[in-house]
Amino acid sequence: MARSKKPASEAGTSMAKSDGPAQSAPPPSRASVRMYRQGLGDCFLIMLAKQDGSAWRMLIDCGVILGTKDVNERMREVIANLEDDTGGRVDVLVISHEHYDHVAAFAALNASFCSDSERRAEGQLQVGEVWFAWTEDPDDALGQKLSKARAAQVNRLAAMIGQLQSGNRPMSPATATMANGLAG
Repeated sequence: MARSKKPASEAGTSMAKSDGPAQSAPPPSRASVRMYRQGLGDCFLIMLAKQDGSAWRMLIDCGVILGTKDVNERMREVIANLEDDTGGRVDVLVISHEHYDHVAAFAALNASFCSDSERRAEGQLQVGEVWFAWTEDPDDALGQKLSKARAAQVNRLAAMIGQLQSGNRPMSPATATMANGLAG
């Protein structure tokens, strides 16, 4: 596992480069797990050695909590670190669920990712396969039922926001902040 150049007491929420150059594969029969420190959110890189000694890489989520300042810059730092740590390619991208703190990079910087069928540009992370949660499977009845229920809730929230924003009386700063947050 890569170690930060900064002591833990100084690490804070900034991104730290790993010591030395990125390894192309973990040592044989070993796994490497890296959690990126981009603030409150999830982003994990798992590397395993294949039989031929090359690395197999899985990225699980890539997000930061909604409302994080300079979210695009923060996510660009994460993607640059991922590019350094992986040589610009992961075999599998796992999106565990659709909360912003897990998918912010894909939502805000989707051009920073490309598929194997595309030529990777500087600053992009190439992705072999994308795995989604079972709730995204169009053939899973319960998953589809939950998706429809969620969509109905989102529509109700959108209607509420519309009423708040179009009302004849002015909103308090707290209500305006809540409405903007829900709209986002």
